[in-house]
Formats: sequence, C-alpha cells, structure tokens
Amino acid sequence: MEFDGGGKAFLDFTDCDLNQIKVGMPIQMSFRRRMKDQTRGFTGYFWKAVPKVQG
Repeated sequence: MEFDGGGKAFLDFTDCDLNQIKVGMPIQMSFRRRMKDQTRGFTGYFWKAVPKVQG
C-alpha cells in the first residue's frame, strides 16, 4: 500500500474476501488484534488494511 503524502507498507488485510482484493483499490487502516500469546499472557495489536465500503 502507498500512503497519501508518501510512504509504503506491507499489511495484513481483514474483514474481506481475499479473492476480491485488487491493486489500487481504496482501503482504510484499522487497529486490530494480531496475535494472542497464551504462554506469556499478552495480546499483540497492529494496523491492518480494510477495503473501504463504497457508498
């Protein structure tokens, strides 16, 4: 993904059908749970990409 104003990132997608993702489609960022470590007792969060809903 390329950010407005510069910068690029590789991101995980969430809340979508991965077969519907297209290059250049509009997305938005969402702060989501990425993993839960039961052994050490913590949850890790990170930014994920979500396709923007048109309309």
